[in-house]
Amino acid sequence: MLGKEDGVWKIVLFAQAPASTIETNLITTFATTKSSVDRVDVEKALNIIHARYQGIVLGGDGEVIDTNIATVEQLAEEKNVDVSELLTTTYATGDHARPSTISVYITSTGKIKDVDFYDYCKCVLPNEWYSTWKTESLKAGAQAVKFVGWYRVYNAKYLGKGYDVKDSTVDQVYKEGTEVASCTNAINAVGGIGMENSNNEIFYPSYRAGTSGTAGTKYGGILYQYGSQYLANQGYTYDNILDYYYSYSTVSPGAITTFSY
Repeated sequence: MLGKEDGVWKIVLFAQAPASTIETNLITTFATTKSSVDRVDVEKALNIIHARYQGIVLGGDGEVIDTNIATVEQLAEEKNVDVSELLTTTYATGDHARPSTISVYITSTGKIKDVDFYDYCKCVLPNEWYSTWKTESLKAGAQAVKFVGWYRVYNAKYLGKGYDVKDSTVDQVYKEGTEVASCTNAINAVGGIGMENSNNEIFYPSYRAGTSGTAGTKYGGILYQYGSQYLANQGYTYDNILDYYYSYSTVSPGAITTFSY
């Protein structure tokens, strides 16, 4: 899916079928038209897809090649709580495993850097939102920034390139060491709270600048940054803001929902 921002066309969504769609449409066909060998190959592929969404990279024979799952310590840091508060709690990650790191292409050096996922969010939000904006706008921005990165870890835009995102406006502006307290506090406030569509799948939460003093299109599938500040000034909470843009849209046929991680 392409979108135009400031006169420039950008890739805003590189879709790939979720495992559930493959299971529904492909397995049924293979069960009646293909050989048992073909069916085994499809089932292996599905296992690899499922595992990837859980932060586990499998090889063709089912061996674990790598993992990218946030540790308890990382989750505690993101939520700004003591590790001991999380040790007695078990969260069902399902297809929503929070990444430990995200691979970023650094434009200035042409090199790839694996960045702690929480640090990535802290060094993106101040460069995409005004740090002086209302807290609820910043919290909505924190969710959008977080899930752009989260989605890209599991849904490749740069196939075979070795990185998930670029550090520029092509994806999100990441600048190491640019944390701002108000933005970090907003990220902490929504730490452990996930966002998914009405099909219980994470989605790519597109956002654009929009126009100051207006909310922009409701249920359009795109969040407007100026619009989030406008709505926050009208008393909207961050989840109301996210619902305003993403529910009943191209990214969620029904109301968006939350999950814990």
